[in-house]
Amino acid sequence: MKRGIALLAVLVFLSCTAAGYLYIQRIQEPEVQEEHIEQTEPVAKEEAVIGENAEIVYQYYYTEDQRTAEQVEPVQNYLLGLNLAQVRSIYDGWQVVFFSPDKVILRSTVEGRSDESFLLGEQDGMLAVFREDADGKITLYECTDVPLSVLPEIERQQIQEGVRILGEDNLARVLADYMS
Repeated sequence: MKRGIALLAVLVFLSCTAAGYLYIQRIQEPEVQEEHIEQTEPVAKEEAVIGENAEIVYQYYYTEDQRTAEQVEPVQNYLLGLNLAQVRSIYDGWQVVFFSPDKVILRSTVEGRSDESFLLGEQDGMLAVFREDADGKITLYECTDVPLSVLPEIERQQIQEGVRILGEDNLARVLADYMS
């Protein structure tokens, strides 16, 4: 019996101690929260808008030949002072890739082939460059002064069959190789 009373006394003591601890925690908690609220007052953040000296970069991604063409223009007056949401509403169907007061990059996906598709071929025994438009029509773009007869047989056969080159940068590199 004495054991039961001692056990009951210990349980009552532990229960009172736990209740007192929880009570003190509850009283102190609002003070901590109030201090936290005072320290984290909302600060108005200035929203980025397009500035006077900004440039607008239009990127056109062509799905068929997986090329991206870029066109860079100075900002137009109607875009001055616009924020990201306003630019998105004006350029519906375009993806805003980058936005800052100095530069905006917009990207559009175009189904089809870019106009930067070239074919190396032969014209009157000389190395020639043909341009292929989006409809597949091939027209002479440039005739070089490199005779096919000076090229190795394998390269000559490839050129006679037509070598596709995508992009003016790649075309310039290839032509420089043949002309050197």
